[in-house]
Amino acid sequence: MKPRYTLLISLLLISFSLYTQCASQKKTPPYWLLLLLNQPGQNATSNTPATTGETSGATERISLFVEHVEPNNPSGSCTTYGGLLLSFESETKSTCKSHSLTPTCFSYVLDDTGFPKKLDPRSYAGYVLPVKQDLDISFPLDEKSLFYCYDRPKPASVSEVSMYSYRDKRPGVNESTCHQTMNGNFCQDRLNLLSPVKFYLPRELALLTSDGAGNSGSHMLEIRYISETGKFVTCTYGGNFFSQTAGFTRNAYISGNVSEQYKRGQCIECTGSFCNNQINSGNGPFQFDQAYPIPTTTEIIAKDFLYLSVLNGDGSKKHAVRWPVSGFTPVEDQIDFTSLAGWIGDFSDDPIVWLFTGIILIALFFSVIRIKRKRKSIQN
Repeated sequence: MKPRYTLLISLLLISFSLYTQCASQKKTPPYWLLLLLNQPGQNATSNTPATTGETSGATERISLFVEHVEPNNPSGSCTTYGGLLLSFESETKSTCKSHSLTPTCFSYVLDDTGFPKKLDPRSYAGYVLPVKQDLDISFPLDEKSLFYCYDRPKPASVSEVSMYSYRDKRPGVNESTCHQTMNGNFCQDRLNLLSPVKFYLPRELALLTSDGAGNSGSHMLEIRYISETGKFVTCTYGGNFFSQTAGFTRNAYISGNVSEQYKRGQCIECTGSFCNNQINSGNGPFQFDQAYPIPTTTEIIAKDFLYLSVLNGDGSKKHAVRWPVSGFTPVEDQIDFTSLAGWIGDFSDDPIVWLFTGIILIALFFSVIRIKRKRKSIQN
């Protein structure tokens, strides 16, 4: 291979490496890739996500409006559970809002796979919408609003925020009633938090008799969260089927008493990551900062997320629980929604994309010249 082609290939590989690193940091594909994907929306004729760029003339102040959209909205989109609409307004123009929503006035936001990205409406419970926030980005080039569909019904109030988890041990059963990603036969619920949230840990979690009616046995259920101080907390609930504890419901996961050598439940805190839950399994020892009885009467503050998981259950049944998150209240009233609007950069603002595109054009230029020279030599 000639030196100039070796150099050209090396530049292409280097630029592609830089580009993929940049793309992974953005967590979304660049604008030109989204155009190529062109994934269809849900009953909408416009499905290309909006990008932002410099408007002509003087820079205008841009405001962002965030509001809930009901399933029976006039656009005929997100008709199952409704969604979240982001509209933009400057001194001279604005994109559509929920009362003027049409199939062509918005774009779906796409996920990393190129399909419409969905949001968990529980994450937005307790925040007063609509809200208005100022942006540091320019008006969308396509002059469209952004639309996120919800993946489940929107809670009517914070009192209706609940989490659901199960382990299905029935042989040969293949059903998908889990909103979260299934991990084998585990349905593990994760609730993302926009800001720190107050709540109370449950005293017990009875198995759902209408959804499998499994037995808890002497196995475990977990609630995990990151505390206000940044500690990784894992609260383990022991099963109450074989040996019922006084004052608790039979066939339930209970908070129990830490004096029983962790067999009925406790919380452990670790720094940096979550600890292994099987403290009394004989597979340890496991290092943790502290262990204490589950504080069921103390108000807890968690940040980032809550996590509910049924680890096991006695017998070949479906072991499902639902946790109504008592006292669920966001600590902060004002949340920065601009990350939902500024999730993608303008093509012209990305130097890596320009570099990658420029090198490809150069490669094409040399390829054309080489082909012409070959044809000329053959003719001669």
